[in-house]
Amino acid sequence: MAPVPRRPRARSRPVRTHARAGRARGRHVVTATGRVPAGRRLTAAALLCLACTVVAHLLPATRAGAPVAPALAEPARDVAAPPAPPARASTVTLTLARETAVGSRLAVAGSVTPRPATGTAVLLQRRDGGRWRTVQTLRTGTAGRYRSTVRHDEVGVYAYRAAVRRGPVSGPARTTAVRVHTYVVRTRGAFPSDVREFAATAAAAYGDPRGWLRGYQRFRAVRAGGDFTLVLAAASTVPSYGRVCDAHYSCRSGRYVVINEARWRSGSPPFRGPLAQYRRMVLNHETGHWLGLGHVGCPRSGALAPVMQQQSKGLAGCRPNAWPLDGEVRRLSG
Repeated sequence: MAPVPRRPRARSRPVRTHARAGRARGRHVVTATGRVPAGRRLTAAALLCLACTVVAHLLPATRAGAPVAPALAEPARDVAAPPAPPARASTVTLTLARETAVGSRLAVAGSVTPRPATGTAVLLQRRDGGRWRTVQTLRTGTAGRYRSTVRHDEVGVYAYRAAVRRGPVSGPARTTAVRVHTYVVRTRGAFPSDVREFAATAAAAYGDPRGWLRGYQRFRAVRAGGDFTLVLAAASTVPSYGRVCDAHYSCRSGRYVVINEARWRSGSPPFRGPLAQYRRMVLNHETGHWLGLGHVGCPRSGALAPVMQQQSKGLAGCRPNAWPLDGEVRRLSG
């Protein structure tokens, strides 16, 4: 049998990239399979092949087992730091008693926070004539505290504040300087009135804000001694306190404030007011003498009678009144 002739094996052509200037549009045309006549449009398959060829040339070949290049790390972004907590504001405090006796030492104290260096200067200032005037320069201790004392020789309301140089200032703190008077209650002679009721009525009148309290006067009952003696005396014994006293009215003689028990019990006919009002009036009138005030008259018809008017003897057109008027308070406190 004759041998079958072998068909010659077709040679495979290597894939070549061919670039040629297109005549129609003057551009390069790249193919993977051979020449493309200039002026012809590329088909979808040719475009896909072209894309694969470009990708193959751009990306490095990856062999089995070869390490893969790590992905590029995203560049670090600037992250804003969290805001710092606000600094604690410095404060200075000042404390003092709301009321103090004239001539006594008044304690003042306070602190500065956060705690400053030991020995920090604190200015103690007092309001005077519409301005703050430094009266003392104090120093803080190890705990940021300071303390001192001040003294007032006149009655009135005083305002203070504390200030750190080039630093905080405290709010104003006020104190009232008052004159404190102590008294004892005594009796003289025999009478039917209740002495305990008399003492309680006197204490209420002395502590009433409508009374001499407005003139920065304070009264405190004591068992013995005292600045003056408040006496409830039988009418027949009143003249024994001196020539200024008689059996018909009350009086003040030296340290003695003498209330006539007959008037205390029944009042005075010229005083056209209730008995309770008369009792408060006579207490404030005679105590006003002890405080240094003298008699005054009725200012005008229909006005309230000054408490220092002799209302037991007549009103002279004024209305009965048991409490000191503004002018009387100013005379006492001025």
